[in-house]
Amino acid sequence: MGKVSSLIRYLGTGFLRERSLVLTLVVLPILLLVTGRISAPADMVAFTMDSTLIISNSETMLLSLYALTAVVLVASVSSFSFSFNFKPVVPRLTLLGYQTVEISFAFLLLVGGINLFAVGVTWLYVTSVMDVQDPFGLFVGLVFASIIFSTIGLILSDLTTSKTLGLYLVLTLAMMDTAFIENPVFSRRYNDKWVDLMPSHHSLTIILRSVYETGTDWSSILPQVLLYELILVLFLILTRKFKATIL
Repeated sequence: MGKVSSLIRYLGTGFLRERSLVLTLVVLPILLLVTGRISAPADMVAFTMDSTLIISNSETMLLSLYALTAVVLVASVSSFSFSFNFKPVVPRLTLLGYQTVEISFAFLLLVGGINLFAVGVTWLYVTSVMDVQDPFGLFVGLVFASIIFSTIGLILSDLTTSKTLGLYLVLTLAMMDTAFIENPVFSRRYNDKWVDLMPSHHSLTIILRSVYETGTDWSSILPQVLLYELILVLFLILTRKFKATIL
């Protein structure tokens, strides 16, 4: 654990030099949320969740979705950019005696901890401007969305050789999932079973169950979201082990 903590300190120093990434953590969530709030129509929307009909004002629904989108974009873009920039360092770390598992967890813990700041900013804004049934559940949902997409960003940084292509893939996946498929009001596929495989599905379920009364506790889906993240982490480790073997 001492090696991992020292590696986190080393990588963290390098991250702080990326001023554009640090600025993104602060500006992007607030920009998305403020835009969503001032552009929300005055209409009421209706959707079904957990076999419960929910009628909500548009602002509450949009802020819930935009909170997820803000966290997902910050987590995926910052983790991908950070990991891609440090790609040349990984072989040297291996030569210094660091194991693939140690390097992977150091990256994951660092970007996860950094993105908690974006989660905190988002959570504070949302809970200050709208009523949330369970603020703690909302925080948990945003944290898991951040962790899952941080892991995806790390995986894509290993699988792509072009930073531009990688960023395009990250942004496409994030927007496709959170803005289209995972929209319970406008997506007719939201309740399809295959949507459970989408990265933000379980996190959004936690968020919506925390914002609205659906008759189902948000904690009931925690085993699924933990299993999803575990699979991603294993895939990340196996990907880096495979690349290390080739190199």
